[in-house]
Amino acid sequence: MNACRKKLTGRITDRVIVALLFLWTVCILMPACVNTFPENNNDLTLALLISQNTGSTTLDAARITSGSTQTLSDATATSIAFNTENFDQGNFFDSATPDRMIAPQLDIYFMSASAGFLNNATGRRMVSFSGDSVLLRDIRRAISTGQDTSASMGVLQQLSAGQILQLELLQNSG
Repeated sequence: MNACRKKLTGRITDRVIVALLFLWTVCILMPACVNTFPENNNDLTLALLISQNTGSTTLDAARITSGSTQTLSDATATSIAFNTENFDQGNFFDSATPDRMIAPQLDIYFMSASAGFLNNATGRRMVSFSGDSVLLRDIRRAISTGQDTSASMGVLQQLSAGQILQLELLQNSG
């Protein structure tokens, strides 16, 4: 666990990194959800990890990423589109609708996310889980010291079979 924690607290620059986890059992599998991006990568990079407790020996899980730049318009919540499916056991993701994952069955899911935004001394930054409704959001003031701003959150939430889950980011500094 300490090794995972060290990897997750590394400095994030010039990109947004988002990780999403479903269900507490994923925390035990922490190395699978750690993403170590190169320090000099200037692309916006997003990672989404979803897993589900199926009651069987197989753990349904999905990880999708987007290495392409995505602009966040001022004061507009933007659903993040993903373009790479690293793995998807459980059919959470469909590349025809790249800004969402769909819960395959009625279950209780644990979701957590964190995002880093490029530095800007004004405004606020928001990360939210949404879809059929806003499930959770985290809003942070921009850091005025010239450092990147990060936001994180976690929630235990019941999702219905077919319920859409999207990850939205917002900034309001222009």
